Amino acid sequence: CAREPGARSKIAVVSKVRDVDPVGACVGMKGVRVQAVIQELKGEKIDIIPWSDNSVMFGRSALAPAEISSVRMDERNRMMEIMVEDDQLSLAIGKRGQNVRLAAQLTGWKLDIISRTKLSKRTTDVVASLQQIDGVSETFAQSIYQAGFSSLRGIAEATIENLQKIPGYEDSEAAAGLKARAAEAHKKHGDLIPAGASITNTGTLVGNK
Repeated sequence: CAREPGARSKIAVVSKVRDVDPVGACVGMKGVRVQAVIQELKGEKIDIIPWSDNSVMFGRSALAPAEISSVRMDERNRMMEIMVEDDQLSLAIGKRGQNVRLAAQLTGWKLDIISRTKLSKRTTDVVASLQQIDGVSETFAQSIYQAGFSSLRGIAEATIENLQKIPGYEDSEAAAGLKARAAEAHKKHGDLIPAGASITNTGTLVGNK
């Protein structure tokens, strides 16, 4: 459960009995059970969602009622980049960031909500930034970004083992070379910082540009 008393709560529920719908059991027939609780809490909104051990599915559910288009995970930093259509952005973030803040608290992941239009621009900017690394073409830059690396510093500070997960850099020497060249590029050019609306699991607004 993640809650802002008097305003809104998000509750994740699960049933160990296969024939029992946990959300339906909490909502009740025509919402009678949850409405009784809402009345006791003087109108506090309550979102009841199914819990899942699949982080992506859980993240999608936690951001309801917004419709999520895609999710990109960064397990190293325990962050999800959530892409929504432009008309879903305000719904996903919620009033004063409440929806995404509660979803982040509920899931324990940092959630970065971005519209399709801004994601397209961010991807272009990040790929251009990664091409500052000597020997990295646009194709390799795309592969590096898809593997979860979005900055020169992130590559320079990553372990060889993590860098070996990038297609084309499976060999330890190739990964070490990429790490060294990224450090050199970062020292020379600095980092391009992508814009977005990122909320940590403690509810801190990281950026909103």
